[in-house]
Amino acid sequence: MPAHFLVRDALDLDGLRDAGFSFRTVVDSAMLHVLGDGERNRFVDGLSAVVPSGGLYCVLGDARRAGGGSYGISPDELRARFRAVDGWDVVFAIRTTFERRWSSNPAYFVGVKRR
Repeated sequence: MPAHFLVRDALDLDGLRDAGFSFRTVVDSAMLHVLGDGERNRFVDGLSAVVPSGGLYCVLGDARRAGGGSYGISPDELRARFRAVDGWDVVFAIRTTFERRWSSNPAYFVGVKRR
């Protein structure tokens, strides 16, 4: 099966929906943890446009450090951003390590399911 690659703005997921795209699984490796608070809100809102009921969003990101500003993620933050009343449930949150070529950092791997 041929693969198709697109370059799109992760903060404009409505554009993907309008083009007819939806995704049962979205894998985020090191994007959410670098976004600011407002950008994170836009991204979460956009996911609702392209992830159907039963779909899964998985994110791997550096753990947020105390006093570290908005950089990094935490399970508590993701539970607050992906609220059950908005149709999302955090289904797992695993503390892990984000391995890079020259470094490693404490991290979280979190799965969020769309109701």
